Amino acid sequence: YVQACKVLEKEDKPLPDGAEIREDPANLRRWDGHEGCKDFDSLAKWLPGNTIIEDPITLRKPKFGKVEDLDPGSRRVNLLLKAVSSSEAELQAGDSTGLVTLRLQGDDQIHFASAAAAKKQCLRVQNAKVSMVKGFLRLDVDKWGKLALADAILEGEVNVKNDVSAIEYELAEK
Repeated sequence: YVQACKVLEKEDKPLPDGAEIREDPANLRRWDGHEGCKDFDSLAKWLPGNTIIEDPITLRKPKFGKVEDLDPGSRRVNLLLKAVSSSEAELQAGDSTGLVTLRLQGDDQIHFASAAAAKKQCLRVQNAKVSMVKGFLRLDVDKWGKLALADAILEGEVNVKNDVSAIEYELAEK
């Protein structure tokens, strides 16, 4: 490839009046084939790809809340719960402040929850979200959330009298 900078005469067209063919400038770049590419590594200055990031990313420890604080607009919910019972695709679990129904997604969660409910194990729910099903509150642990065994054991009994999933909500018009 050649950097075009001059007018050339063609076989079928003569040069226009007053036009002249100038000499090539000294800084004209020409493609010499692949010979010039061999020196590229030695001429190039290579930088690591992560020079923009100066500080490593540090993760924060999750702050766990209570069941009584759940409302229809809750997002990014972190809870420590004790499994109470399990049905088809739902798990009832709670803490000392109340009881909530979790909607399970996928066979892995269903099998895990049924085993945890049978043993009344403590669970850690992270990054869950509240969804509404026919006006009732449900806690979803989707692909961005985590449902796992808790490292710590919850003190006290589950307050089954305060079932936040049994309260029916109605959508208010503005």
